[in-house]
Amino acid sequence: MCRPASRWSCRHNAVPRAAAGSSAGVGTGAGLRAPLLVERIWIRRGRCRICRRSHALLPDLLVARRLDAVAVIGSAVNLKVTTELGLRSVAEQLDVPHTTVRSCWQRFRARSPTLLTRCTELAVALDGRSVDVRSVGTAAAVEVLHIACQRARARFGERTGEVWSFWTRISGGHALGTHTTSPWAGSAEADWMRASPFGGPPG
Repeated sequence: MCRPASRWSCRHNAVPRAAAGSSAGVGTGAGLRAPLLVERIWIRRGRCRICRRSHALLPDLLVARRLDAVAVIGSAVNLKVTTELGLRSVAEQLDVPHTTVRSCWQRFRARSPTLLTRCTELAVALDGRSVDVRSVGTAAAVEVLHIACQRARARFGERTGEVWSFWTRISGGHALGTHTTSPWAGSAEADWMRASPFGGPPG
C-alpha cells in the first residue's frame, strides 16, 4: 500500500532510485510483460520527507528490475519445483525467453533459504501455530510461502491477494534482488508496495 508523499518516510535507498530524467514525485514508465501482452505501465513515485529523494512505489504485480509480471515468474518457479521439466521446457510453456526463466530460477534458488526462514516466521506470527513443512529445498520455500499467504488471507481477507503478489509484497519487490541480504517485511520497505487490481484492493 502506498502512502502520500507528505506522510511517509523512506529507509534511505531501500527502493531503486528513479531512472535518469524521470520526474521526481510524479512517476515513470516501466515495461511489463504478461501473458498475451507487452505493455508500458505508469509507476507512481513519492518523495521521502526525510531524505528528500524520489522513490518508485511498485505495484505488487511487479518484481523490481524484472520485465515479467510476478505471476509469470511464479508460474515458472512452480513448474520447475513441481515437475521434472527443464528450464527450456518451462520457458516454452510460458512463452518467455529461456534466459529469463534461467535467471529467475537461479535467483529464486539462491534466495530460497531466506524465503523459507522469513515465511516460517511470518506464518507463526500470524496465528501462533507451528508450520509443518513436508518438502525440502526450494520446494519447502514454495510450500511455506503458500502457508504464510493462506494464514494472511485468513486473518486479513481477500485483500491479501494471490500468493505471488503476496511474495513480492512481503519482500518489498526485491525477492529476486542481487544483494546478498534481501529486504523483508519486518525490516525494510514492504509497506511501500502498492496493492494492484490483480493483488487485491488497497488496505
